[in-house]
Amino acid sequence: MIILFVRWGHTIFGMGPLDYPVLLHRWARSGGYQERFWANPDMPEISKRGVAALKANARRFAANVRPIIEEIMRAGATSHNAIAAKLNERNVRTARGGTWTHVQVGAILRPFDASVAAA
Repeated sequence: MIILFVRWGHTIFGMGPLDYPVLLHRWARSGGYQERFWANPDMPEISKRGVAALKANARRFAANVRPIIEEIMRAGATSHNAIAAKLNERNVRTARGGTWTHVQVGAILRPFDASVAAA
């Protein structure tokens, strides 16, 4: 299937179905077409389910790493940089398999701190 778009006198053609949402979103962000068009009419619902799955995975990972971080904190490390260094020493990997930074430690601690403060 070939799609043809005309925008400010430019013709864009020969794109596959997977390119439609990206192309149209970029066009909308540039001030062109204001409504969001998806090649699949169920895309907003699919997107919501995808976001929910990502958040569930993040919560599960944080719940698994939190006891390790608490143990490191009990051992005397108080700053996020110190906790990140200890996690790296122990070869604990981040959710994406990388090394820890203070930002990632803060992201793991933040949701738990908010839930404790609300209680």
